[in-house]
Amino acid sequence: MNSIISTNNKLLTVLVYFKIEPQYQMEQLKLIKGFVEKAVKKQNGFISANFHTSLDGTRIANYAQWRSEKDYNDGFSSLDVNVASQDVFKYAQGEARYYDLVYSNKDTEIKENRNIATVINYFSTTPHNQQKMIDAWIEFVENYVKKLPGFISANLHRSRDGTRVFNYAQWESKEDVESMMSNPKAKKSIDAIDKIAKPDWHLYSVPYIARQ
Repeated sequence: MNSIISTNNKLLTVLVYFKIEPQYQMEQLKLIKGFVEKAVKKQNGFISANFHTSLDGTRIANYAQWRSEKDYNDGFSSLDVNVASQDVFKYAQGEARYYDLVYSNKDTEIKENRNIATVINYFSTTPHNQQKMIDAWIEFVENYVKKLPGFISANLHRSRDGTRVFNYAQWESKEDVESMMSNPKAKKSIDAIDKIAKPDWHLYSVPYIARQ
């Protein structure tokens, strides 16, 4: 069964976000894959780990689902996970946070090697501006993005510490994404959002998924 992003899910979302040099992206993914298969997926409460690699080679993002925050904390406190993780992060350290899904226009399936364009836009913000950014982004999607050719879905997540927001979006093609980003009307809305949250967006493929 593939992973589903849905407002009906009551699962904990953990996004682990890596910045990496392009020449090390695949080797780092290989190390993480071994770690997950050897130790993480055996932990109680683990649901899935959905690994995304940016097309430019500079990012790895793990969209992980766990039954609860307690299960996640207990899992990563276990001896076997700690031992297995010692040599994993050779090329990059991931930034991990807990997230809640605050907006989704439709249930979204994450599937390996699917022929679509996946976009993860990772925003850094402040607790003061987080809700303002979320409200502005939802208005932008509802009033404009949903009507564009090639748009499939958008899923906005809020970090529990108030400092991050990320959008997990799917489009029919890379060209559809580029057309939206270059549109003057879209650019005006995006520029306004960027004043209260620093964006880091990339196109991704999904080379590996670990399931319970």
